[in-house]
Amino acid sequence: MTEKDVYCVDIAQQVNATIGLLKSLNSQLLENHLMCCGKNKLVSSDPKERDQFIAELIKAWAITNK
Repeated sequence: MTEKDVYCVDIAQQVNATIGLLKSLNSQLLENHLMCCGKNKLVSSDPKERDQFIAELIKAWAITNK
């Protein structure tokens, strides 16, 4: 877009729209991960597996909300 001399504010709006879509996709991926993988790990009899999954979720949540 810059090579075609598109107005900078128009480029910024496109970038922000793309960021919004990617954040939405990331949230949907995290939700799906909870629904399929999380179910089994959170009820696991192995406390280490549960703790690792919880730590993974906290990390993913922090990344998602940046």
